[in-house]
Amino acid sequence: MMPLLKRYRMFKFYATSGAGMLALRPLDAWAQNTFANSGNWPAEPAVWFSGALMIAFLWAWVLMIQYRYLRSRLDDSREFVGRNDEYREMLNVSPDGVMISVNDRLLYANPAALKLFGAATFDLLADKRPITLVDSGFLRITQAMRRESLKTRRGTDYSIVRHTQLDGAKIDAEVACAPVNWGGVLCNVVILWDVTGRVRGDRELKESEERHRDLIESAPDAMYVQMDGMIVYMNTACRKLFLVDDSDGYRGRSVLDFVHPDERNLTSRSLAKFFGHKAKVELLEQRRLRVDGTDFPASVSIRPIT
Repeated sequence: MMPLLKRYRMFKFYATSGAGMLALRPLDAWAQNTFANSGNWPAEPAVWFSGALMIAFLWAWVLMIQYRYLRSRLDDSREFVGRNDEYREMLNVSPDGVMISVNDRLLYANPAALKLFGAATFDLLADKRPITLVDSGFLRITQAMRRESLKTRRGTDYSIVRHTQLDGAKIDAEVACAPVNWGGVLCNVVILWDVTGRVRGDRELKESEERHRDLIESAPDAMYVQMDGMIVYMNTACRKLFLVDDSDGYRGRSVLDFVHPDERNLTSRSLAKFFGHKAKVELLEQRRLRVDGTDFPASVSIRPIT
């Protein structure tokens, strides 16, 4: 806002001095060619005086247009600064981290963003380029998101990006970028939501599932997983027992397809008891069917898993 105020003050100075100079010049010429000296009104000063008045009129007209333009700009600037103050107050209480930057220079970070990166004050982040806070493996996706938001003038979808705190610790955050007019300049606003705990939990759950799958795959007992009466998984021992070559041989098939017809009523009651009470079913002696139609005796137990 300061350049606009200076421009407005210079305008008033030039307007005053220019109008004064234009007003004094014809008066000076008129004083030198008064009736006392010549006895009549000379033609040449009259033409010059008319031209000076025309120039003064045009000058005043231009100055008036410039005055209105600068005045409107000044009012808009003051109104914009007021809105920025309101936005800043809203961002300061936001639970999500918000950072505003332009040309890779950080202009603003709300308290949630400072806490996210382990900074006690904004000055600790102000000297950092925002891109240096992003883990090297996520630089490409971050730069692409910022370019997209500025190009389309729209917000981007959320993506999980790993960042580096000031102490070097790694954090995961869901990030979205959007363009914003901040201080009269088109800037990039980045919204961050800390999901480090969720990402760590998902990663640990995936690793646990992989370990359990490896354990089940190597188990000597035949095991299969069913959902709503349909088989969704068989381990290696189970596929060998039922003579199933690959996953396409059992996926989407009913559990009863692998039960002898004489045992299907008992199996249906056992499944109803299991799904009704979510309780394990102890060992049952049943005859089961292989895919080639041969049957074999088996001891069956049902357990719930999540």
